[in-house]
Amino acid sequence: MILRKIYKLIEKLGPDSEIMLSVTEVGLRIFHALKLGREPKQRFVIYMQGRSGSSFFCDLLDQHPLIRCNSEILNKKRYNPIKFLRDLSYYYGEKYPVWGFKFKGYRLGLHNISAEDFLQQLSSKQFKVISLTRDNSLRTALSTWVAYKRGDQYHNTDEIQERKKVIVSIDEISGAIERAEEIRQEMKDNLNKVDALELVYEVDLATPEKAAASCERAFRYLGVDPIEVKSKFRKVSTGRLSDDLENAEEIYEFIKNSKYAHFLEGVSL
Repeated sequence: MILRKIYKLIEKLGPDSEIMLSVTEVGLRIFHALKLGREPKQRFVIYMQGRSGSSFFCDLLDQHPLIRCNSEILNKKRYNPIKFLRDLSYYYGEKYPVWGFKFKGYRLGLHNISAEDFLQQLSSKQFKVISLTRDNSLRTALSTWVAYKRGDQYHNTDEIQERKKVIVSIDEISGAIERAEEIRQEMKDNLNKVDALELVYEVDLATPEKAAASCERAFRYLGVDPIEVKSKFRKVSTGRLSDDLENAEEIYEFIKNSKYAHFLEGVSL
């Protein structure tokens, strides 16, 4: 009866409500204080750029029986992010010797901390750092806006189906490209101050062969024996603008005659 009432309360408030997030944080703190879990042998963080294949990569790492890779666990406000990470890793450490999570730098504004300071704090606590960026900022911008305007899931795990085309304005595309370039530069500056395994989507994850080789590097970096991995994720974009955009010709002509023209490599109308 009591459990049912608790469930009803959680259902009403929602798992992402401020109250439930606080309850979770306090619960993990108690779990740690009572020594009910275990410290993982290795902790890691994936410092990522949006739309860079991080969910795909995290899914591959998560297939290793000794690794647990959480998603963006800091995209909601936490009272004390560093202690929250300590307590959460302690919870998972009982089963997984290697534990990690991923984050975007701009999300840390919720916690009043810069990505530079955050990375240095984690590094001082022996977190291994893996970074993941994407070179082609046009592809990043398109991926962001098309997914947003379709309103569907960001990551395809089923058979590729026909998807509706959308209209993305020139201002939307150019603004998203500029922001992607800014983020890449910010990440580059921040990574100069910590040791990291640096991965780039086009170089390290774009094909199954590249992804497999990158996972082998990551497994060794994290101190576990490599295993064969295969993700359930499927590429959504074909690289043809006309497959995704109603105004593909307009966007193509704008990019071709702009300072972003070099991003058209691998992109067709």
